[in-house]
Amino acid sequence: MSRTHTATATDADVHDGNSNQHPAPERDRRGPANDGTDPPNPVRLILAEAPTDLRRLFGLASEFKEGDDALGIASHSPAERDAARLQLSLLRVGDIRPDRFSNDRELADYAEEFGLDLQVAARIAGWTLGELREFLVDASEDAIRAILPGLRSEVIAGVVKLMSNDDLICVASKIWNPPAPGSTLGTHGRFASRIQPNSATDDPEEVLMSVLEGLSYGCGDAIFGINIVASDLPNVATLEAVLLDVIQTFQLGDKTKHCVLAHLDEQMAVHAGQHRDDALRRSRSPAPSSSSSNASSPPPAATERSASPAAHTAAQLIESTPGHDLIGVAFQSIGGTLAVNRVFGISVASLRAAATKVPALYYETGQGSAVTNGASNGIDMVTCEARAHGLARALRNESRNWTIVNSVVGFIGPEVHKSRDQLLRACLEDLCMGKLHGLTFGLDICATYHMDITLDDIEFIQDAVLAAGPAFYMAVAGRNDPMLSYITTGFRDHPRLRLAHGVHGTDEMRDFFVHDLGVMNYDGSMTGRAGDTAAVYAAYRHRKGDTRPHAEIIAEGRAILEKMQRRGLDLGYGHDGAFRAPPTVRQRLQEIYDGAKRAVRQEIHPATLRVRLAPVIGDQPAQDAVELVSEAQGRDEYLRRPVTGERLTRASLDLLAQVRAQSVPLPGRHVRAAIVISDGLNADSIHAPGHVDVLVEALHAECAARQIDLPFPLIIVRNGRVRAGYVVGCDLFSPRAARDGADEEVGVVFHVIGERPGNGQNSLSVYLVAATPGTWAQGVDHNHARVVSGVSATALDPRTAARECLLFVDQVVERVVGARREDGALESATEGEECAPGSSKAADVASKHVNETMPALMRVNSRRGLGV
Repeated sequence: MSRTHTATATDADVHDGNSNQHPAPERDRRGPANDGTDPPNPVRLILAEAPTDLRRLFGLASEFKEGDDALGIASHSPAERDAARLQLSLLRVGDIRPDRFSNDRELADYAEEFGLDLQVAARIAGWTLGELREFLVDASEDAIRAILPGLRSEVIAGVVKLMSNDDLICVASKIWNPPAPGSTLGTHGRFASRIQPNSATDDPEEVLMSVLEGLSYGCGDAIFGINIVASDLPNVATLEAVLLDVIQTFQLGDKTKHCVLAHLDEQMAVHAGQHRDDALRRSRSPAPSSSSSNASSPPPAATERSASPAAHTAAQLIESTPGHDLIGVAFQSIGGTLAVNRVFGISVASLRAAATKVPALYYETGQGSAVTNGASNGIDMVTCEARAHGLARALRNESRNWTIVNSVVGFIGPEVHKSRDQLLRACLEDLCMGKLHGLTFGLDICATYHMDITLDDIEFIQDAVLAAGPAFYMAVAGRNDPMLSYITTGFRDHPRLRLAHGVHGTDEMRDFFVHDLGVMNYDGSMTGRAGDTAAVYAAYRHRKGDTRPHAEIIAEGRAILEKMQRRGLDLGYGHDGAFRAPPTVRQRLQEIYDGAKRAVRQEIHPATLRVRLAPVIGDQPAQDAVELVSEAQGRDEYLRRPVTGERLTRASLDLLAQVRAQSVPLPGRHVRAAIVISDGLNADSIHAPGHVDVLVEALHAECAARQIDLPFPLIIVRNGRVRAGYVVGCDLFSPRAARDGADEEVGVVFHVIGERPGNGQNSLSVYLVAATPGTWAQGVDHNHARVVSGVSATALDPRTAARECLLFVDQVVERVVGARREDGALESATEGEECAPGSSKAADVASKHVNETMPALMRVNSRRGLGV
């Protein structure tokens, strides 16, 4: 691998469905498009015959978005776009095939086998795309439904490009797709919600109170679904149990469902009961080193969490519940190319296998995920999104499982959607395409704090899109997610939206809200008890057999909520009478918004960091910090073109080579590590006292306790993104791949980086990769990494974070040793190939074993791997 760890993407590379692990420079990632210096002539476009390769034409016909522009396939004038659309409208439906976009045969074949009715497709093959658009706009739902099974994903993407926003609303509002017979979710006049009870520390008590507050506003009738911080198996099981406990306590049965949005592999491991083995292994892991300040004492927050009644209840439920009952819904983020699904650590085979084991499926998609991972194969964002919907349709059709899908629109950032108009357009496109695929389709209409989107803009889009009939939106405490640091739909928004648009939640949950909680009238309007979280807590406790006086339980609930409020959470404040936040709460959200806008513009200050870290790294020359710089020329380019933050300048690469050459590894150490610090999207979290200084000291101590060598100086990357850490690791460790015994070594990178600001915790993350030199040499990406997130003085204690990182390293080392011994891999050939030490086959055996069995703190998926 070259030092820049990039490679040019030729047409052949794009068409064979393969993607390099690191995105190539922008000029080389544009696939079949021109370089932007010779804009296509609109007249020639109109007169020209459609090319065999449709990627450029489809890109030019799309509404302008930054993500397509980064690929070099966006139109830059209305005339150019209209010309492309006219040419597109003349294409025959039968001529729009997957092979005219890429050779992802596995994905295309599966989508066609289980997602396409060939007889229906043959009947409409002669229609032009323009005729299809007219039919969809003018026809009834029954007439539309008759042709849906014959629509390929690429056809759906193409026809959507011909539609105005009003057309998209018209078509989407005519199609209603429940997830199962008899369900009212996704049916006409129903608008549901997913309670997203995220916690920056995976605190079971926070999760419980967030769910209860959501219920107090009539939310949660689609699903309870939590994004997890640390997806080690015991934690996945714990949070599944917290959600399942609420459903069982209120006897909701199949009226709603629950899931933990961990990686699919982790969910399937809990389903198989492996969380019990993991819990036992963790209990036997080395104790924290006493050389780290207070390392032997768990931080107060951790002690409080482990002792909470919610955690105790979850532990009891785990003991009495088989893993296959904890996992009632299998979740996974999916994309529209094989390459992006590899980045997500999944395959068609793994998705199909999970669908056979779990009775309900939940998939998350979103425009831009393939682009930001350099895995779009030159296909525009709308078409990639449609192909992801086609994959979900095939999985649902083959399994016949209850299935829901939602698109996350706005989470990645300004590199794919920059303006309110782009965000609105993407929401309508995704929703219309999802419905045309026959899916029960919801939306996470959201924005990050580094986008040019205001709080009012998000509210405007949420109202506008509701006319198109989404099955559900997200619902979080206070509109600001405390773990993912982004703005989305809050609990209070849902009663307001339902009332304003004359829609109701699902019929299945209505009796519960009306009779059991008393927060809703039967006509769907809310009562005066709406938003009274303490009252719902009391109902929960009574249902669990708590015989204490009602007033005493109410007081306990309020005390818990006050504790949450001191942590900065928007829980227990109620509403202003019109289902908006009280003035003081609105003011705090605006302050968070303004502060986050400032934070994303800040760069790391290496000199300041050196002073703060001096007691940790020492003053020996070998331990002095080294400063590297990404290719981003300032924060504007860093935010606008994320790939520049993923690559290092030539001078920095030369300096890194010197660091490698001058490092003196300790003899006999098979594990070597480097600590990298980048500003990411929040340099404030790096500079904050008690953050990086405590974390780096704890990492040093934990490594020393395990005799892990730290031969490199501390590495600081200015304007660095997550993949910059992979570049550093490849440069430091891949040259050792050719040495004898290299497949017994492990190279570790701890990449400390500022998280997206806005969660109120000013937190950072540690992205870590532990791999053999052979794996580093082959190139690593998000699918090789794990992340410990939410690290701050007020959330996950840095000492605890360091210990979590090293638990992961411990298990990788254990697996590498196991791989070397397994089946006599060092001495024998496998399938007729040499497996000698240092050979590529030996490295493959070791890395495959590690990747299949490595524990997950949190796999880097679409929510954690993008936009950082």
